[in-house]
Amino acid sequence: MSTIDVIFLFMFLPAVIIASALKPKWRKCALLLLSCFFYACGSPAFLGLLAAAVVINVFLAHLLQKLKRSSCLATYVLALGIILNIGGGILL
Repeated sequence: MSTIDVIFLFMFLPAVIIASALKPKWRKCALLLLSCFFYACGSPAFLGLLAAAVVINVFLAHLLQKLKRSSCLATYVLALGIILNIGGGILL
């Protein structure tokens, strides 16, 4: 789906604008699902990689929140997240 496509302009874009007006908890979920849908329309073969990246990033973000900022382990977790994200992009 291109950003100048009629479906994008009259269906997807209004859905994103409406989702942006939701409560913060629902907004995140709705925008994540809409983003995955947009990505799947353009490249459905890599949807599994996107889902894996989202799950890994959310897990690492929760782990980083539990660790103290000055913790050495937090630095390693952040570095692991960066390596996994860049590595996933390189594999493509």
